[in-house]
Amino acid sequence: MFFALTIVGKYYNIIIGVVIMICLYKDLIKKYGSDYQIKKLIADGKIKKWPDGLYSDNEEVSLIDLISIKYPHAVIAELSALGCYRMINQKSDIVTVWTPRDTTKIKHPLIKQVFVSKNIYDKGIIKINHNGRTVKIYEKEKLLVDFVRNKKKYDPTLYDQVLNSYFNSQEKIDFDKLNQYADIYQNGKNIIDEIYDKFDILV
Repeated sequence: MFFALTIVGKYYNIIIGVVIMICLYKDLIKKYGSDYQIKKLIADGKIKKWPDGLYSDNEEVSLIDLISIKYPHAVIAELSALGCYRMINQKSDIVTVWTPRDTTKIKHPLIKQVFVSKNIYDKGIIKINHNGRTVKIYEKEKLLVDFVRNKKKYDPTLYDQVLNSYFNSQEKIDFDKLNQYADIYQNGKNIIDEIYDKFDILV
């Protein structure tokens, strides 16, 4: 499913062509009252049942939908979040999410779960609306700090692509936020120095 982020007030909304009902079994029980009615709607083709325990009135349910409903504590992160912001061109079927270390392991072949400390997890979360559901994602400045911090994980071409995307973005980078997020880490000054050097800004 194609989706794109746009700023609306203080929040980011995903704009899609149609509104799709996506829910869990318990939501359908509240709406239709009985298992019989739900099975009848499925038999009539008005509702589709998905393997992951989701139900929808559409032939397509994205992994983002699944995360928003079944794993509300998960925050879209790393390259998956950069892809949402159109900062990278490469596509992947796998979505990377961050969760606190004390959360339950997500058992899904297409979801890569990264456990982080609560202090790191909590910083920079914003909310987007996708198909009427709230999805958590990290804001751009937090993603940039973490991307530079882990630069050794990435191909040099991809690394340059991401930094150039930030540099050429029409949205201004909040450098105060960059400093706040960098301060989370012991090597925060090195991260900021590299970012500022790229943007040709005097620290």
